[in-house]
Amino acid sequence: MDETPYLTPGVDEPGPGLMQRAAAILPYARYLPKNPALLLGAAAVGLVGVLAWRNRERIAQAAQPLLRNAAARGAELRERVPFLRDGAGPAPTPTR
Repeated sequence: MDETPYLTPGVDEPGPGLMQRAAAILPYARYLPKNPALLLGAAAVGLVGVLAWRNRERIAQAAQPLLRNAAARGAELRERVPFLRDGAGPAPTPTR
């Protein structure tokens, strides 16, 4: 079977081929029947992702007040802390 390796845009070196990727999944496929909690967890994450995608407008509306409050607090903090203002002094250096 002659397969073409996957080429990532912007990367000159080819990535692993399909057969190499399939071989990399084999240890997980062997472990899955022994621990079905992995499959249940993956299904739960997928279900939560689908529900979040379907309700994204409602989630965005509910998050708007929190985001506005966080932006206001950030602006207030920027005014109170001198090194966060543009050109108001050197940034602090971490000490250990």
